[in-house]
Order: sequence, then structure tokens, then C-alpha cells
Amino acid sequence: MEEVFNAVQLCGSAVAANPQDRWVVVIGNRIIVITDDGRVFAHEITGNSIGTPFQLSGPAVAANTQDRWVVVMGIRIIVITDNGRVFAHEIQAIALELPFSYPVLRLQQIPRIDGLWKFRIAF
Repeated sequence: MEEVFNAVQLCGSAVAANPQDRWVVVIGNRIIVITDDGRVFAHEITGNSIGTPFQLSGPAVAANTQDRWVVVMGIRIIVITDNGRVFAHEIQAIALELPFSYPVLRLQQIPRIDGLWKFRIAF
């Protein structure tokens, strides 16, 4: 049987504590913070310790007004716009690659009776 254990506070640097910090995702053992102007910072997690943030080089991520969702898939930061377009930024070591688009992929929101949202990928 799977279970959730008690929370343990991690020590070290504060994460996403600045007013410009907009998105937080996790890739591997890093907490990734994306600012409202698209800069990307990473905190390495070692055991229960949070490392000092360092900036990743590369293009701005999720800095456009139409950018609505940010999620992670493997080593990619996925940005989904308000009209359902999907862009992926691949992480290479500590640098970001230019985004590429999935132009025929659409993410449709489907309201559910219980008030939650379901998503469907349309081609």
C-alpha cells in the first residue's frame, strides 16, 4: 500500500521568494524557478538541502502574456498558451535550448461536473 509520510522542511536557500518569480517546476533533483520576464533559475537539491540558485542561460521562457501553463516533461519545460499552442524548451546541462512548437497539437479544457478540469489533447 502506498502512503504519504510527514513533511520534512528542507534547509538552505529560499525558493521563489521574489515578487517576480512566476512559475515553479521540478526537473530531476532541481527546483526550477521562472520569472515573469522569462529568466530561469535552478536550485540543486541534495538530500534535505536546497542549493543556492543559479541562472540558466538561453532564451526567455513563458514570458508572453498569452502563456498560461508551465509543466515539465522529462528534460523539457513545456509552455502552453491560452489558445492551446504548446512550446517546449529542452534543458541541456545548465543551458536552455530555443523552444520548438508542436503546431498541430491542441490542449482542450473540458469542464467536469465536480468543478475540476479535464484536459484532452487534440491533433
